[in-house]
Amino acid sequence: MSEQDNTLLRALELIRSNWIHGMHILREAADQNPKDPRYQIAMGDAFAARKSFDKALQHYLIALSLDPSDQRVTALIANCYISIGEYRLALAYYQKIVYLSDELMYNKALAQAFLSKHEDCINTLLEILPRFPNHPFIYYLLVEQYYYKGDSETALKYIDQAKHQAGEHLQLYLLSAMIYSNLNRQLLAYDQYKKADNMGGIANSDHLLNYANAAYKSGLAIPALSIFERITEKFPYLSEGWAGIIKIHLEQENYLQAKRYLNRAKKKLDRPSSVLRLLQKRLDDLS
Repeated sequence: MSEQDNTLLRALELIRSNWIHGMHILREAADQNPKDPRYQIAMGDAFAARKSFDKALQHYLIALSLDPSDQRVTALIANCYISIGEYRLALAYYQKIVYLSDELMYNKALAQAFLSKHEDCINTLLEILPRFPNHPFIYYLLVEQYYYKGDSETALKYIDQAKHQAGEHLQLYLLSAMIYSNLNRQLLAYDQYKKADNMGGIANSDHLLNYANAAYKSGLAIPALSIFERITEKFPYLSEGWAGIIKIHLEQENYLQAKRYLNRAKKKLDRPSSVLRLLQKRLDDLS
């Protein structure tokens, strides 16, 4: 074993127990062997293990400049770029790799999705899917791409396939609900939101608002009130939750309750929304 090999192994072993000392050895070795990419890769790996992807990139890019044919380093650079949200650069590096592993193909699909390259993303995912027919995350991304393309029917087809192949997941019900809402099939949307809620509880404010609105538009006033109440408790700064409750009470001619909720909303919100101001005017006119 060469002296350079011994130095590299010693540094890698030291990094586990004394990160600073190990990195110091790697830096010294890199300075003494400026044409050897292994030290740069090792330092990049050390930073990547600590989620310091910006610093890892610096070393991986130097390593690639020393050996431009190194496909492994090219993949490491692409993964770092996707980790810091530089999706265009990530995609550029994924496209330089001759033989992509399935994991790298999925990461490439993610980059394509973030860049709104929906057709390219779909093609990448469909290449992976036959090898991983039970992988729910591939279906999630695939369904989203068809939805954003405006192909709701194909999106729903893959949701059904995902439920059959990968089992029922909360995310699949949320995706179904989002699609049915977009198609203005509110009762079906409400049903899918309810199933998602029963699987673990909907926590996202947008999903909760859509859930409440689906119930309201389906004529289910009591469930809608209950969901809007949850929104005002969890997200009291969202005027939409308060407005939903007040509208339902107004429609049911529960004017006293409507006024109570309007007063509560004013205490919670820094500035009432235009909808709340209109509801205030309507209540004033009824007085």
